[in-house]
Amino acid sequence: MNTYTTVPSGEQVVQELPWRWKVQGRIFLIGGLGFMFDAWDVTLNGILIPLLSKHWSLSPGEAAWIGASNLIGMALGAFIWGTIADTIGRKRPSPPRC
Repeated sequence: MNTYTTVPSGEQVVQELPWRWKVQGRIFLIGGLGFMFDAWDVTLNGILIPLLSKHWSLSPGEAAWIGASNLIGMALGAFIWGTIADTIGRKRPSPPRC
């Protein structure tokens, strides 16, 4: 007689893992703060450009360049700092054991 057992899905395995603040808590807080500041930057961009364009008498094209330069700066910063973080933070693989 064959007995079949169900294999747990990946989601079930992750849901049953114990929560450890030392590891998962730090990841959650750092990721949440990073997302918050990124969203804050984009939100301020959307709020301040109309206000400043009225105050500085900017044309719509000039205001668009300000918004585009902010997004380009975010992309370049992510590329540069991501490369630096990979270079500094990556662990070297250990040599294979024979």
